[in-house]
Amino acid sequence: SGLQYGGGALSAPPPAYGGELLRGQRVCLFGDSHMRHLHNGLVRVLTGAACMDVPRSHAVCPDPSGTLAYTELHYPRDFKPCRQLPDACTAAIVNVGQWSLGFPNAGHVPTAAEFERNIAAMLWSFLHHRSGHHEREVDADANARITPVCNATTTPLPIYVLPINFSVMSRRVLDCEARDWRNDAAIGLFNSALRRAVYAVNATSDGLGGALHFVDTSPLVAPVSDLSYDWAHFTGIISDTLARHVIAHMAAELSVLQQFVQ
Repeated sequence: SGLQYGGGALSAPPPAYGGELLRGQRVCLFGDSHMRHLHNGLVRVLTGAACMDVPRSHAVCPDPSGTLAYTELHYPRDFKPCRQLPDACTAAIVNVGQWSLGFPNAGHVPTAAEFERNIAAMLWSFLHHRSGHHEREVDADANARITPVCNATTTPLPIYVLPINFSVMSRRVLDCEARDWRNDAAIGLFNSALRRAVYAVNATSDGLGGALHFVDTSPLVAPVSDLSYDWAHFTGIISDTLARHVIAHMAAELSVLQQFVQ
């Protein structure tokens, strides 16, 4: 038992502060490898389950409580609310931007202004649509096709937006002909764009404003980026700390909402 940092077995952490408020919730996570790691950290601190804690960026631990659901999302434009946002979701945690800088589509790295517009459009979709009923269509060749139909919603879905993680710069970043633009300056610019998009959409969301929350994890990640097992991702106690940080923010908001309803 005890901590073996770097991918070994970990003793179950104590329950997370505020975790009891998430019981009965359905928290949907959207993003790529950093969100898979957060998902796994949340499983551990919420349930104490012996979640796989090995350096595999594609591992998704099963959640015995049924609270968490993970959906892969690379770019803001890839989000399709009809297909990816079930009505069962009571909250969402979103993290995108790594691919926009690290694996730019067709080699085009968006400017911070372009990224901000893309994020704002994605967040608007998160707020205003849920996956609705499905309609059966028949095309000219008599082939049946099931098409999801979005229903507009007036129920705010709390959405927690996380910044792009700072990471140790690799050769792909440092080469004269860079293939990866995830340097500290660019990540800082994109994170500022994320924050601005959250505030802008909150201010213009037709009564749904206030449902977006920017949860800044950078102060936790930036000082320890060189402790990552692969220079980008965290397991062990750092992963657990990030999960607790997110849970505390969510619990604070849920506590206020519950008091308001009561």
